[in-house]
Amino acid sequence: MKTNVIKIDSHIPIPVNTRSVGMCKYNFMGSMEVGDSFEINNSHQDFTPMGVRSYAYQYRRHNKNSNFKFAVRVTSGNSRKPRAVRVWRIQ
Repeated sequence: MKTNVIKIDSHIPIPVNTRSVGMCKYNFMGSMEVGDSFEINNSHQDFTPMGVRSYAYQYRRHNKNSNFKFAVRVTSGNSRKPRAVRVWRIQ
């Protein structure tokens, strides 16, 4: 009887985790003061409205000791396909 066999490899290096690399481009948000805001629209090649919106909501969850809180509003388009968003630091 034949079965599928999984080959076990040894000494294969683990690739660098690229998941957090995308978040690094939004590190500038950590330098914002309460009341500061910025707008991202589809004309930015490196930043997208959906990406910055997602990061703003994840920031507090990943930085539990942080007092940072952001508000994000769609300024152009709709909530499912925003063409532009504005982000405020509110805390």
